[in-house]
Parts: sequence; structure tokens; C-alpha cells
Amino acid sequence: MSDGLGEMGTLSKDDHDPSDSRVQREIELVMLQRVADQHRDWTPADWKAIALELGLPSVWQKAKPDAVWKTHAGEVVIAECYARIGKLKAGQHRKLAMDALKLLALKNAIRVDSRVQYLLVVPEELVAAFEGGGWFPVAIRLAADIVPICLLDSEREKLGDAAQRQAQGQSRITKPTRDSRL
Repeated sequence: MSDGLGEMGTLSKDDHDPSDSRVQREIELVMLQRVADQHRDWTPADWKAIALELGLPSVWQKAKPDAVWKTHAGEVVIAECYARIGKLKAGQHRKLAMDALKLLALKNAIRVDSRVQYLLVVPEELVAAFEGGGWFPVAIRLAADIVPICLLDSEREKLGDAAQRQAQGQSRITKPTRDSRL
């Protein structure tokens, strides 16, 4: 895709699975657009074309970041985005860890002399979760520069509602029970 910001459209009014993350994906696109708006010299870029330009093997063409831009100076900007609010839970740590792993793997695969910047775009209220000396925040900061984005109250409300629906949906999932006869 040529816009560099993923391939998602807007949310439909239709009912959907309560554990669906469409709200988060939609707000991630808004957050990424805000980053782009702050950097008028960044042009959205196609990941496959950039991966080829950087000399990456084909396996990395499939590891599509959330956004890719190219600056007027020729630098490549690779971004992952995380649109959640509130205290990070285990599953959210996992998602962030996977994003960080992708960025770290790309850093390792891309030639050292390449001009590439790695970003993790997050709501500004989560920045504190990436500070300090614990292994998790240190690992996240090794992967990327943290870019805080201010969310509108309406976006926070949508994220909060979506998180509540997801939690309710997960609580209805029947967990397998262990057969005591085994």
C-alpha cells in the first residue's frame, strides 16, 4: 500500500465480536497521522519497496510495520503503534513485546550504515510505563524511540469502551477444565 499507514478503513456500525480490536486499529491510524502531520518532510512509503531498497530478504517484506515514511533527506522511518489506555496487562505487554521484537529484528537485519529511525507511537499517558530501569522498559527503548501522542477525550472514551467490551467478551469464553479422572 502506498500511503504507509496500513490498510484499515473506518469502523462500521455493525455489531462485532466483543474481543475485536478494530477500535484500537482505527485510533492507531489517527495517531500515526498525527505523527506524520508533525513531520511535513515525511512521505508515506510502501513497505515492500523500502524493504527491497534496504536490501532485506523477502521474509522481512512480510513483516509489515504499522507505518513507513521516507524523509526528504532520504532517511527511512519505521513505526509501530499501540493504542490502548490504562494499566498494561499481560496480553498488552505481549503485544508491545512483539512490536519491539519486530523492530529489533529489523534493526539487526538492516545494514548498519542505513539511515533508519525506529519509532513506537503510544498515547502520552503510557509514556511512564516505558521509563525506569526494569528489563521491559529498557527492552522497549532499545527497540525504538517512544513517541507520545495526545489523544482526544472522545478517543480515550472509545478505547475505554472497547477495552471494557473486550474484557467482557473474554470473560464469557469458556476455559477448558481439567478432567480429574485423567
